[in-house]
Amino acid sequence: MKYRTSTNPDGTISITVTSLLLSVNKPHGVAAKDTIKNWVKSLMQQAGIDITKYTVHSTRAASTSKAANLLPLSSILKAAGWAGGSTFANHYHRPIM
Repeated sequence: MKYRTSTNPDGTISITVTSLLLSVNKPHGVAAKDTIKNWVKSLMQQAGIDITKYTVHSTRAASTSKAANLLPLSSILKAAGWAGGSTFANHYHRPIM
């Protein structure tokens, strides 16, 4: 784990970690890839996405397909940065169970 420590003017110590995702469980530190995978799977399941059909590697397809049940296509296209609906229809839109 890469980190820097510094002492603040009030005597407290600050620790700066240079990783994006950190584990909240002991031992605290950089989250392992399996931990991140489990976090993503848990969030997908909580969102009502069938994790037996969608893996953590297909989160874009799963999230946009789920959004298609709730939002207008124009909102999905704008959020994903797609100019037209053909990319969504051909590569991402799948049934969500």
